[in-house]
Amino acid sequence: MWNLDIDGGSQNNFDGTAIVRDLDLFLFDVTDPVNPMLVSSSQSATENTEHLWIALESNRSYLLQVKPGAGQSNFLWDYGLAWNRVAVDVNPLGVTTASLPSVWKNLAYPATSLGSTGGYGQKTWSVSSGSLPPGLVLSAQGVITGTPISSSGSPYGFTVQVTDEQMETATRNLSITVFATLSCYSCHANSAR
Repeated sequence: MWNLDIDGGSQNNFDGTAIVRDLDLFLFDVTDPVNPMLVSSSQSATENTEHLWIALESNRSYLLQVKPGAGQSNFLWDYGLAWNRVAVDVNPLGVTTASLPSVWKNLAYPATSLGSTGGYGQKTWSVSSGSLPPGLVLSAQGVITGTPISSSGSPYGFTVQVTDEQMETATRNLSITVFATLSCYSCHANSAR
């Protein structure tokens, strides 16, 4: 809320003695009109600027009241109110998968579903940076499948992204290690017999 002191001018009915008045803000929850509850107030006399920063609950009714400050007499002056309503996401989207299994080269990767929490509606998955090991793919439904065709012994790092129907996104850095093909010398010796 603000109230400005305007000085000067020559229009009819202009009051060059205008002063800044002290006004206070009170916010009430009036969902139950018989028992209104004060949920926030601002009563500062500094520069006559009042602020209320509060998250309002859905399905509730509120009343914003402007009153003269303490010691201030009633007056007939205009004042201005401005507000900014910011949506607070009570169901934030997130990726819950923290790690992925390693795999051997040329062996099928166990189909692994990525997990998410929150968000709204159907979710779509993608790799937003880096890449999966060659031979593996991530479906739009968040399932990693395939057979790795090369190995590094080091983790392949990448970032997965999930997007919900409201175009909210969340990401998570993950990695998969592909080991070289396992050699089994005793298996070869036994099969030669």
